[in-house]
Amino acid sequence: MLSKDQRINQKEDFQKIYKNGQIYNLPHFQAFILKNKLKKSRATVIISKKVSPSAVHRNKIKRRFRHILAPLLSENLLNTDVLIVVKNLDILNVKNSELKYILQSLGKK
Repeated sequence: MLSKDQRINQKEDFQKIYKNGQIYNLPHFQAFILKNKLKKSRATVIISKKVSPSAVHRNKIKRRFRHILAPLLSENLLNTDVLIVVKNLDILNVKNSELKYILQSLGKK
């Protein structure tokens, strides 16, 4: 799980990542990656109610991404902000191992 200090919460940070971050369009989600000047890496997952009106599904997706991102932030993505925007609900059918592989490959780019 991501600790509180590893999460992005400020509106200004979101806007900076959207504006200046490198965008990766993938079939189920978009990833915005931006180097930061902090001594830590941070991440967040955004899922609109248009994607899934059910809070249960939205929270399940967020938990999956946070579980996968926590070790990646500490070892691969140093001093990086990662913003993930989920596009569709089909992400529930993707295995965790596939998501982990995709996110690891983004970290190497």
